[in-house]
Amino acid sequence: MTIRPLIATPSRTLFASPYWVAVHRGFFKDEGLAPSLEFVASGDLINEGLRNGRIALAIGPPDGVMLDALANGPLRILAGNACRPPLFVMAQPEIRKAADLRGKTFGVLSLREGSSKFIAKIAAAGGLKPGDYKVVEVGGAPARVKLLAERTIDVGLQPMPINYEMEALGFSNLGWTGEIEPHYEFTSINANADAVAREPSLMVSILRALLRGQRFAIAHPGEASTIVAAELGCDADHALKALRDSARLGIFDPELNWSAPGLQRIFRNLQDDQAVPPGTPFEIERYVLPQCLRRAQHETLQTMTDARARDQG
Repeated sequence: MTIRPLIATPSRTLFASPYWVAVHRGFFKDEGLAPSLEFVASGDLINEGLRNGRIALAIGPPDGVMLDALANGPLRILAGNACRPPLFVMAQPEIRKAADLRGKTFGVLSLREGSSKFIAKIAAAGGLKPGDYKVVEVGGAPARVKLLAERTIDVGLQPMPINYEMEALGFSNLGWTGEIEPHYEFTSINANADAVAREPSLMVSILRALLRGQRFAIAHPGEASTIVAAELGCDADHALKALRDSARLGIFDPELNWSAPGLQRIFRNLQDDQAVPPGTPFEIERYVLPQCLRRAQHETLQTMTDARARDQG
């Protein structure tokens, strides 16, 4: 019997590439799965779907999951996704350096989400301080592209491969945010711990397929880029460059591991926002469930070892 789990993610971005590759290469089919991917713009709605069981797994920010776990809720991180910042600082063509951002308007997904905290560090690199620029909430990456094109905003953080597309149109690339925040768990693979306890084999099966998708994208970027380009509706060369650059910069872990320093950075952001009491210690075991990922990693490695032995025999 084919199982049809629902996987959710906030928007159509490179972060879903392990899923798309796994679908197109038949890795989910090998597991007896026929999942669907739903785009849900609100992280709160995604987390609510995990809580009520409508969503089996989510590829999204870890912030809300960590807050839920701190409040003794059921949400947990099962695996990593983007373990370093995948965003680039894209600005109007006349803005060539950080100092040029004085008096300019940044467009961000949300004034509360973590990547908006990069803005102060970006501006500080140009000698600016809060009050020297404006930050407005405008929505996700596609909205920022539109508003930059309309010159409603002056600068916005954009993921790959959108940064390459914008460079081709003449926009300025002021650099990779990983230079200022090297450890940052931007997105993770999240689930409901109660659902994991009920159906651990299902979660392992999903993770095995995603893990194979991740490995394939890193080992065969040329083939994977055709899949990613079709799903994103972007130029194949831009998709290929995105996959190669993300591997070079260490943005995606090939084994779907989370970054402990990256999660600690998110935790400190939550403390800075007073969402977490200042004296609360960071205890990673409160937020992660490692068993399913470790089992998926072991089983896929064993399958590869067995296949090599058969080929050599």
